[in-house]
Amino acid sequence: MKNYMSAILISLLIIGMASFANLSGGSADVYAATGAAAFIDLPEDHWGYAFVDFAAINGIISGYAMSDGRFKFMPENSVSKEEALTMIYRALGASGKLQSIEDFSAEYQTVLDGSRIAPWARKFIAYGLKYKILSEEELKSFTTAEGTRVPATREQAAIWTAKAIGGNLTTATALSYSDISSISTDALPYIELLYRLDVMKGDTLGRFLPKANIKRVEFAKVANRIFTVAKITTDDSNNGAASYRGNIAFVYSPL
Repeated sequence: MKNYMSAILISLLIIGMASFANLSGGSADVYAATGAAAFIDLPEDHWGYAFVDFAAINGIISGYAMSDGRFKFMPENSVSKEEALTMIYRALGASGKLQSIEDFSAEYQTVLDGSRIAPWARKFIAYGLKYKILSEEELKSFTTAEGTRVPATREQAAIWTAKAIGGNLTTATALSYSDISSISTDALPYIELLYRLDVMKGDTLGRFLPKANIKRVEFAKVANRIFTVAKITTDDSNNGAASYRGNIAFVYSPL
């Protein structure tokens, strides 16, 4: 599986260098994208290894820097709402399907300030606001009154992912989750779209678990599928926004 994913990467992308700002010292560290092998807490036999590997090499995710220069991925940690929008943006960027690579954070500075959005996440959140992936009202729930980052639920991540990808929304007749009554009515068409596109599905027990927090390793899998769906629909002429990898530096964030 790992070799197969690597072959796809070689055929689609030229892997370059990624620049990350060190959170503790603020200086720029540059290193080659090495994929999941860079994470000391993700063994090769982990079920999500190939997904993390693909997403890491594509610059969609990074890890938590340790004092000794190594990185942890922390696969079971919950993804914050800021991180979810960041990974969606990066997955679209890696596949060349961003509507724009312009930074709209200045345009939304007031609402970003009001919701105490972290500096590293502002460009990605502003993109979501600009293209109606999320609303300013939703942004108010990204941090608690104490400033703690709020995790994204599977339902919220599904809605944002579906809006970012785009596609025809239909009724949720294809869904047969045993906990479908727990899914918000407004979310059903988006979850149905992701089900049809094989981007996001339920667990082995037939549940979607809409209110559960989505884990980092789970979102790595979703990010892979965002990339795949977006790449398939990319115009060969690539007249839209170009893939940002290799054109701009990645600002380090704990993803």
